[in-house]
Amino acid sequence: MRIPAGTIISPIIALNPARSSSLDLTAGGLQLVEAAEASFTETLAELTADVLDGPSGLTAVQILSELRSVLERDQIGLPTG
Repeated sequence: MRIPAGTIISPIIALNPARSSSLDLTAGGLQLVEAAEASFTETLAELTADVLDGPSGLTAVQILSELRSVLERDQIGLPTG
């Protein structure tokens, strides 16, 4: 499946043309990320329900979801090349 250009990301022109351009999420891209985060949190809650039963389980799921977001944002553990 091919995603039409400009529907999820849009280029940000680099100040220095010798460097790579950056990409920014469009409104549609932001909605996709928000939906993915909600889906991740919901699925994680379902998968850990038996192990993390009770009020502390929901807190643990929220912490893991936040941790995943921070790791992705800071590009920790992601391939660089």
